[in-house]
Amino acid sequence: VRVAKIEDKVLAFTRGSYVCPFSTDRLENFFNIEKFFTENPSLIICGEIAGPGNPYNREYPSYITDDVKFFAFDIRVKNTDREVHVEERYKLFDTYRIPTVTRYGKYAFSQSDREKIKRNLKELDDKGCEGVVLKPTDSAEKTVKYVTIGSCHRDMKVTSSLMLETPAEFFTQRIIRSVFYLLEHKIPLDEVILKKTGESLMQPIFERVMKAIQEEMIGEEFQVRKNKKQNVKRLFDHFRKCKVDVVINSQRKIGKYWQVKFQRRCFPTYEIINKYWNGLSHFD
Repeated sequence: VRVAKIEDKVLAFTRGSYVCPFSTDRLENFFNIEKFFTENPSLIICGEIAGPGNPYNREYPSYITDDVKFFAFDIRVKNTDREVHVEERYKLFDTYRIPTVTRYGKYAFSQSDREKIKRNLKELDDKGCEGVVLKPTDSAEKTVKYVTIGSCHRDMKVTSSLMLETPAEFFTQRIIRSVFYLLEHKIPLDEVILKKTGESLMQPIFERVMKAIQEEMIGEEFQVRKNKKQNVKRLFDHFRKCKVDVVINSQRKIGKYWQVKFQRRCFPTYEIINKYWNGLSHFD
């Protein structure tokens, strides 16, 4: 999400440029948004909201066991293509106590530092993290993202059940990344890796096909927390605008939050599977 003050409101925007009702509602739980944007109205905070209480993505870091957390990673300047320099960015994060992704410090293009990066990646893979982003101190240079093999497997596992709605390139890219990771880290292509890859690709779609041919609707279950009741309606209005088929199972006040359970129904996949199962010709 991208967080900015527009007129008198602090709003969170998705990468697709929608105002995100869920993220906007929860911003106040993460840092003092009024103080930051009153003192820095021309800045945009770029970050990610992750956890089991995320209403969009079933994949999240294993170390977040409840609700969601916010992780800032960039600050940009409104109405420009400029980002705040990395040192100034970290100073702002610390001054305003804004939670950030893990920072590992500076690295040079040396053999010893490359070995450190490999060790960091191994540690991140063991913890179930996505990977690292290497950011230059010189803004003219490129930013590089490097993901772990575990992240590739998790991406495929949470998405393969919707394989019929997902571009094939999504899976191709993650298989190639996995191969590069194995070769670069000198990890053998053993039975463990082959088993994980096969399970990630085959098991979820197998389970979905079994449900669909038994005429059970395919769906994904979510549970989210909201600060304000009116924002529950805004979230589901947002889903409808984005043509996401959702059904609310329950909503109730627990402590200071409104807790909402809902199902995202995957009707296109359900329909395609049943057409194939009932004899629709498939041309390869």
